[in-house]
Amino acid sequence: RSPLDFPTAFKRFCKSRAAYADADAVLLPLEVDAEFLDALVTGLVGARNVDGFISTKPHKEAILRSCTHLTAAARACGAANVARVLRTDGNLRIVGHNLDGDGFVGGLLREKGANAMRNKRCLLVGAGGAARAIAHGLLTAGAAD
Repeated sequence: RSPLDFPTAFKRFCKSRAAYADADAVLLPLEVDAEFLDALVTGLVGARNVDGFISTKPHKEAILRSCTHLTAAARACGAANVARVLRTDGNLRIVGHNLDGDGFVGGLLREKGANAMRNKRCLLVGAGGAARAIAHGLLTAGAAD
């Protein structure tokens, strides 16, 4: 999706889930050249009211260098599209996630059932960050290879 669609999608998400209905949050699309990515992340993390950010192509791989921790999916595919900024007991953590695989596999499971991939062979065409995340998601969901 276009980053310009994110604010509308975020509002729809919050309205559709009771736990987020009163979320005091906003999603702002920002365009940044690669040479300024690190500076942007430093600024975002420095803002005490920023809890995270989304990274899209072409920054999904480069954003990893700003993360202090990675989820298994982000580590496996070498790309992150969501970073959570966690501040606890004076410690700062930036946790990189990759939700591409979760989104793809979640849709497939809703459509085809809980065991849709269990021990199945899958053909995945692509080798970019999203394809690697989908491959990780399929294997995690029980695909054979």
